[in-house]
Formats: sequence, C-alpha cells, structure tokens
Amino acid sequence: MKVQKVAIGIAFALILTTGVLHGMWTNRWSGTTKESELRAPLAQLDQPLAGWVPGKMIELNPQDLPADTNTESRAFSHPAAKGQLVASLTAGKPGVVAAHTPDVCYLGSGYQLQGSVGKKSFPGSDGTKIEMYQADFVKTSASNREAVRVLWTWHDGKQWRAPDYPRLTFFRTPIVYKLYIVQPVTEGMALTETESYRNFVTALATELGQQLTK
Repeated sequence: MKVQKVAIGIAFALILTTGVLHGMWTNRWSGTTKESELRAPLAQLDQPLAGWVPGKMIELNPQDLPADTNTESRAFSHPAAKGQLVASLTAGKPGVVAAHTPDVCYLGSGYQLQGSVGKKSFPGSDGTKIEMYQADFVKTSASNREAVRVLWTWHDGKQWRAPDYPRLTFFRTPIVYKLYIVQPVTEGMALTETESYRNFVTALATELGQQLTK
C-alpha cells in the first residue's frame, strides 16, 4: 500500500507541475471556453479496462491549472500485475492544451530525459490507430530515485493524434483534449512495456475516444 501511495504521489506531482507551467506559459493565447463545453469522460468510467480497475479521482486545485481548461486525473490499479498508472485528461483551447508537453515541463521540474522522445502507434480495439508520444524521465537525489514513463496524445474530436507541431495542427480546432498516461516506476523495477500495460493504453484511449467523438 505504501508503494502504491508513493507511485500515485509521483505521478500526481508531475501532472500538477506540468499544469502549472503549462498555464503560466500559454494563458495569454487562450480564449474563453465554457465549462459546459468540456467533457469529462475519465470520471464516467465505472468498469475495469483490460484488467485495470479505475480508482478514485485525484483531486486537483483549480488555481494550479491553466485557465479555461478542465483537467481530470485518475489512478488505475491492476491486482494481478500489481501495478499503478495515472491517467490525466485536459480539455480546452488548442493554444493552451497543445503547448508545453512533458519533454519540456518535466525537465523544468528537475527530471532528466532518458533516451529520446519517440512515437508509438497502438491498434485501437475499434479498428482505429492511436498515435502517442512516449518518453522516460528520471529524477535522482542523494536519497531517492524517481522514474516514470509518460505517454501523451491529443484528440481533435475525430481521433487520437501525435503531430509534429500540435499547436499548428489543432489551430482551428475549437476544443482539444490531451491525454497523459503516467507509469510510475518504483525502486527495483525497470521501465518496461508489458502486455498488460499496452492493453490498458489501447483500452483507455479507445474508450475515451469513443466518448469524445459522440
């Protein structure tokens, strides 16, 4: 239980830090978005996805998040895999949501990028292709080592995409959704991509994508 709490805490801190820097940098370019226009499908999930059980929503302080956006975060656990993941979905204007990706914000909060940022393609269970960025980050101190794997992608109302220039790509899109999937890696574990992990990514992105295209 202690390990799980530490893992969730790491992921939550990263999401929160990203949100703060994200808002500071981009608010001056964002228009006003009505809260009623922003969907919150992550909170509506009530069934396990590929064996991963949705937990309680992670409470976020609205003052720490970008203006005119809606962000929801939720932890998922897998009893058999004994793993923890955190998913975060942010909705708002593309000038805000498409800017400041993890490879910028996490470095600003003391993490080091391990390797390079890559792109992944997951086959959606509905036949669509799910494009995502992927990067690994590590923060090391005298007494602690924190490692995470982060996937991120955007939904424009049609599909999940990971374009080279998201702000330009989504410039004319009224509302954009950005999904983070954060895999905390505790001491003794390695940054790995298990079948259980891949199945969860596919199931979550497919389920959320279906809700966002309605």
